[in-house]
Amino acid sequence: MRKQKNIALLTASIVALASLLTSAALMPMRSARAQTVGGSWAFTGSLNTARIGHTATPLKTGKILIAAGDSQSAELYDPATGAWSYTGSLIQRRRLHTATLLPNGEVLVAGGYYSDDNFVHFTNLNSAELYDPATGQWRPTGS
Repeated sequence: MRKQKNIALLTASIVALASLLTSAALMPMRSARAQTVGGSWAFTGSLNTARIGHTATPLKTGKILIAAGDSQSAELYDPATGAWSYTGSLIQRRRLHTATLLPNGEVLVAGGYYSDDNFVHFTNLNSAELYDPATGQWRPTGS
């Protein structure tokens, strides 16, 4: 009897957590609003575009590249000033992709998926693209 109660409690907890995560995933967020200063948090500038499912990649310049997030746009965050600025747009709108800083300083973005504006149709992506911080531009690479 006790084992059945534990299983029922665990099942209810998992369902509640799944519901919470699903609800959170559908809410647009402008969350990148803090930076660490001496071990504490301080407010900083907000993203120019609300995003979900994006990546944040530290660049060799010290800036942070924010890519996609159900968008083709990308932004740079400058921790020294707390300011956000747009940079070149990706070739493909995507979310839940990977982003990897390469030894040459470029960023490889790969995979993820694309959804229509109503989030009804989803397409997995096998494409990849490269971001060049020197030019602020994206270019395609092999699929």
